[in-house]
Amino acid sequence: MTKKKKGQSSTAAPKDPLASANNGSIQGIAPISDTTSSPAPSTISAKAKTQEPSTSALIICRNKHWRYISSFHGPWLQLPPEVLESLAHSNYASPRPHPIDPAVFYDLVKIRRQVDEATNLAVRAASGVTSTSLGVGNGTMLGSNGAAALGLTFGASGGNAKMSRERKHRMRELATRKLSHAYHLDEIAASVATMQSASTLEDVANLVLQRDSTDSDAKYVHFFHEKIPSRMLAQCTSLQPLDEVIAKRPTEGAPLRTRAVTRVFKEDFVGATRDLSEALAVCRYRLAQHKAGRNQLELASARGAGDQQNGQARDWRQEVKIDEEAQPSSLEAQLLFHRAGVYLTIACQYVDAALKGQKPHGTPDDTAEKSEDGRNGEVPVRTPAEREVDRRRLEARKMVKSNAKRALRDYISFLSHLDYTPGLPSELTEEFLRKVDAAANGFNKPKPKANPTCKLLEISDNSNLSHGHLSDALVPRKSTSSQNHSNHLYPDTRYPSLPPPEVYQ
Repeated sequence: MTKKKKGQSSTAAPKDPLASANNGSIQGIAPISDTTSSPAPSTISAKAKTQEPSTSALIICRNKHWRYISSFHGPWLQLPPEVLESLAHSNYASPRPHPIDPAVFYDLVKIRRQVDEATNLAVRAASGVTSTSLGVGNGTMLGSNGAAALGLTFGASGGNAKMSRERKHRMRELATRKLSHAYHLDEIAASVATMQSASTLEDVANLVLQRDSTDSDAKYVHFFHEKIPSRMLAQCTSLQPLDEVIAKRPTEGAPLRTRAVTRVFKEDFVGATRDLSEALAVCRYRLAQHKAGRNQLELASARGAGDQQNGQARDWRQEVKIDEEAQPSSLEAQLLFHRAGVYLTIACQYVDAALKGQKPHGTPDDTAEKSEDGRNGEVPVRTPAEREVDRRRLEARKMVKSNAKRALRDYISFLSHLDYTPGLPSELTEEFLRKVDAAANGFNKPKPKANPTCKLLEISDNSNLSHGHLSDALVPRKSTSSQNHSNHLYPDTRYPSLPPPEVYQ
């Protein structure tokens, strides 16, 4: 029997990769829609042989195909969330220009928090174990042991309690909302964070859609987590889920951004610019509503920078934290960057047509000697075909010029969100790196200074052991001027008092 089973498994192993990719009921993948009739099996096998094996065999999530993913790999994925948030506040309170764009840094902090919380909920829902079994406690600050000693357990069911299906569904819904919030902030950074997290997140949105097919958050998250064949995003992606999300939530710019990026993969650049322009209009309208609060925040930040320049800096470990609603957002900068790239791509597509058929500068024109009257020096005769070529060349030049101007305008607007300077002072850079290193390795408390009177008492007590003659090696240590200067530049808990660098915007 054993040999027979092995033979059966060996014969059933090689399957058609295209059939496995379209098997939605088994893989949890939506079947690829096709309006044409299904071809014969021989045709499918012939196409499968011509395709590359890696393209048809590897099934990965759609968000792994997103561009610029490598730009967000870094230590922010491993740092504790508390340390990352502290660094974000420290970066915002540092003198301009900021080492990192505050809007991007705050978005990374929020994305990391949302993904971590969603991972915790998804893992607990998958395991079906309550928080009591995991040792989290019985809903009290004292924990399970302390609450039980005081009689505050409130009828806990013990360590073998299991979750109901409804509770698992609610936990998955909450995890899906948190993931949707992360993808709304920045879909590229959220994709990187989910890749580094547990694999349970890949199916959490699909499980929510099985019970509620109209959940917009689940549709948006499942669009990123749906598994498709590798390097076939344009062929295996439908815009219908995004269209439904946008129709239900027209006042959000993030789904429009996602649909525009998907259109770029499908080479629908005109539709991508339309979506990005609409998303920018929505984003700027929402930012205008919070403009008053942002102005107050900028005034407070400028006042804090002035205190630092005057030597009245606050303790950097006791800085005032900025509320999440008042933190800057990077959505507008993302939309400008994507639209500038699309405009530049359109301009590059017309470059060949704008130069096609054009003779090099300085070459003699053979038709210059001929004219309608047969006399020299007149306008040469142009055939209808040549006139059509010239007209198309002129239109292509207009497209290159107009789209290049739009791309340049959007790139300049994108760069205006970033402060820069010809060079940061070395003292300021070293101070910020020192704070980053201290935060990453734990906040080291300053060592308590020894009381000089105690040292004198110890020396006087030890004088009895040396028969009243102390060693000449016990001399007071004198600090040099260089040490005093370094202590002035690197205080323990304050920013260095340096002249502000020239900032350009």
